Amino acid sequence: MNHIFVSYNPKVQEEQSLALRLQTLGALYGLHISLPDRLGSHALKQATIDRIKKADLYIVFSTRTLEKSVKDEINTALQFKKQIVVIYDKDIGKILNLDGVVEIEYDRRGESSDAFLKRVLDEIQKLQIDNRKKKEDATATAVGAFVLVGLGLLLLGALISDDKE
Repeated sequence: MNHIFVSYNPKVQEEQSLALRLQTLGALYGLHISLPDRLGSHALKQATIDRIKKADLYIVFSTRTLEKSVKDEINTALQFKKQIVVIYDKDIGKILNLDGVVEIEYDRRGESSDAFLKRVLDEIQKLQIDNRKKKEDATATAVGAFVLVGLGLLLLGALISDDKE
């Protein structure tokens, strides 16, 4: 989970600032964090679609009413079945209600933005560990199934061989 896409409302300065700082801090964690391409227009561009498609994780700041560009980006993330993290403002509440997402509450009055961003990066690391464990478990299950099939075929071969004698 080294590629992450971060979306934010273009007219909400605080979200944009946090997204840019998260991108900078993420580099220190070895993360490649992409932001939307909104130069000249807030319409969904192919470059943004490609960035979302490439991302392992999609993070969206949902601290204010979502603008159309953000909704389009969320729909694209859903279309590509991306794991989604929703950041919402404690004082405003959950604007975006999706099933199966990770939610992070931002308390801008009770927490510094630096502490908040550190918490987001910690959550990303935790998700990385969880995803790695799931992949390892799936690989172990697949290997186990492969070994059982192989043993079954060997046993079948031995039984057929015994019948011929």
